Amino acid sequence: MASRTFRDSNKDNAGDFIGGSTVTQSCEPCLKTNISKTATVFCKDCDEYLCDACKNPHTVYKPGQHNIVNLQDNKYAPEIIDMNGMDKCHEHEREMEFFCQDHSKLCCSSCVLIHRKCDQVDEIAKLSGQTRPELKALKQSFVELQSEADAIKADCEQSETGLNGPLQR
Repeated sequence: MASRTFRDSNKDNAGDFIGGSTVTQSCEPCLKTNISKTATVFCKDCDEYLCDACKNPHTVYKPGQHNIVNLQDNKYAPEIIDMNGMDKCHEHEREMEFFCQDHSKLCCSSCVLIHRKCDQVDEIAKLSGQTRPELKALKQSFVELQSEADAIKADCEQSETGLNGPLQR
């Protein structure tokens, strides 16, 4: 069974507007040492927010390429995807946090109790190490599945209306 440790991240707050003011993004390496500094840049390759002090050590000591962009230039800010409630459990209205590979089903913290005997139940945060193209394809699959589910639901409702209507002889 998956452990219940969750990664602290404020990525989903980036660029949001609350009550007319902008939510500032914190530097992720600083947060790991319980220091709250405002991020000024974003590494697109590592998907990580950085302050000015952490930017240089990031590029020097972290392996790989680093496409560093200034957060003040909004066209380079990371994409924030609003899932419009598709990331919530329809039964419990809780955020989906787990994926049961045995049943190919997303689970919230309540649903996961049903799947406790399953062999492969993983935290979504742990699985999210996939590359952006894989995640975009996954999102597209979710959108297509939602569309198909809506079409099936509409067909069922139309059939039900037809069955409940007056009998014609």
